[in-house]
Amino acid sequence: MERELGVLLFQRHARGVKSTPAGRRMLPFSARISRLLSDAKAAARDDGVPGGVLEVGTLETTAALRLPSILASFTKAYPKVRPVVTTGTTGSLIEDVVECRLEGAIVVGPVAHPDLQQENVFREELGLGDSSLNSGH
Repeated sequence: MERELGVLLFQRHARGVKSTPAGRRMLPFSARISRLLSDAKAAARDDGVPGGVLEVGTLETTAALRLPSILASFTKAYPKVRPVVTTGTTGSLIEDVVECRLEGAIVVGPVAHPDLQQENVFREELGLGDSSLNSGH
């Protein structure tokens, strides 16, 4: 890759190697490239039946309230897929998807990022839980 880019990515010395500033800037791309190569290999071997691990993220409340029924339906439809769920904030989950640490996430939107595609899954309504506030007292 150094030869292709025409820049040193590592400083080599007797005790090992150390990333150069250019190498550190390339680090986020290496995760994407690795995921893309993995996806390409999987696509080449794809027999049409989804399988493997599906890493997704969501907010804690969504994981507790909405995800159980969704995951139950999903695992019934795709028994060879093992979903792994991570919880976090909208910002951290978006970053994890962009950096290819997650394959997708359910977050509060809208999401405006050039590398991501969004789809509305459901809409939440804000409600007041204290009945005394609603009764006019």
